[in-house]
Parts: sequence; structure tokens; C-alpha cells
Amino acid sequence: MQSFMRPLRLSAAEIEVRPAQRSDQAAIGDLTENNRHIHFNLDWWTFEDWLYPDRSSDAIWIAQHDAQPIGVVAIPIDASPVAWIRSTAVADGYAPPSIFEALINYAAPQLRSNGVQAVVSVAYPEWYADLLSATKFLPVVEVISFRKEGRSIPDPTTPAAANVLTRPARSIDIPAIVANDRAAFDSVWWYSEKSIAHVIELVAHFIVAEVEGQVVGHAF
Repeated sequence: MQSFMRPLRLSAAEIEVRPAQRSDQAAIGDLTENNRHIHFNLDWWTFEDWLYPDRSSDAIWIAQHDAQPIGVVAIPIDASPVAWIRSTAVADGYAPPSIFEALINYAAPQLRSNGVQAVVSVAYPEWYADLLSATKFLPVVEVISFRKEGRSIPDPTTPAAANVLTRPARSIDIPAIVANDRAAFDSVWWYSEKSIAHVIELVAHFIVAEVEGQVVGHAF
């Protein structure tokens, strides 16, 4: 027979929130690896990218109860006016809503002071989608994923592709890639020059498409 403990529902007054320190790295690892309520959307970043040796983090916040870490959220500022929740986690035995709300409320003034007008997140998994809804997040867009069967690629010699040159992206392309990004997408999906530079160094493939020497597309 299994038994279940009712999750502890804390009030805002019982939750202490503070910026994460480099010394919190083990606690963050425990929260995001050893509990059930975990959300990840780190892409090409790690928590270490936002934990600094000489100052508090400006992207990760820790929630505590009785001096014990019980929650974490990572919201790095990239391309204002939008900041993405890259990860959040709540310790087992605690009800997530009040902890998540305390973390968001604590981070909000710093985000606003840096020009952030909206905080967005991928609503996955199901518990996290319910949590976002319960804390007044609103749906923006439905993301649909496609899977390609087989490894065939389009023929680059077709008339439609005759004037298009594709090649590996270079660091000199970054401003054009960012301009292309902003022309193609709503601000929710923008990448900064710093992020594009980071991605180029990490992903297996990053290509640009040129027409008459102008970057008109990119993929990675």
C-alpha cells in the first residue's frame, strides 16, 4: 500500500526569496534533479551561466522555508522586452503555487527595471501548465512540433533555390541574423546578439541563407 503526504501550503509570509549565489549550485541541482515538480527550457544554457563567482545572480532566485531551499526559478534577461522562464522547480512535500508566485513576485521589480515588459514560458509539463494558469499567465501561442521521417533533403538545384546561397554562419553574420530574427518573429521569440553568438558556438549546425549577398534566413 502506498501512502501520500498532503503537500504543505505555505503563505507568502512563510517563504523567503533571495538571489542565488554560486554556493547554491548543489541546492539548485538537487531541486531540479530530485523532485517531481520540475520545468526545464534551458536550450543551450546551464545554471552555471548565471551563477557568478563575485556577485549574486541576476537570473536565478531561491525560495526558502526555515532556511531550507524549497524552490528555484531561472529568468535570464536576453532580448527585452521579453524574458523567458528557463527553469523552475519546487521541492517535494510543498504545494507549488505559493512558492512559484513568491519567486515571480520577487524577481519582477528587477526584471522591470531592466526593460522587461513580459515574462513568458513553455507550458509543459501538465502540472506546470496548470501552475501558470493558476498564477494568471495567459496563453500567447500554441507551439506545434513536427518530425521529419528519413534523411532526404530538398534539391538545392531547383529553380526556386537557384538564387539562394546557404553556408555555415559566421560571427560576422550575427547582426544580420538578429535583424532577420526581429523581422521574422514577434518579440516573444527574439534572440539577442549575445545569445546568437552563444548558440553558434554550441550547436551542431548553424546556417544562413543569402540572396544577392544579403542574409535573409537562418536555421540551427
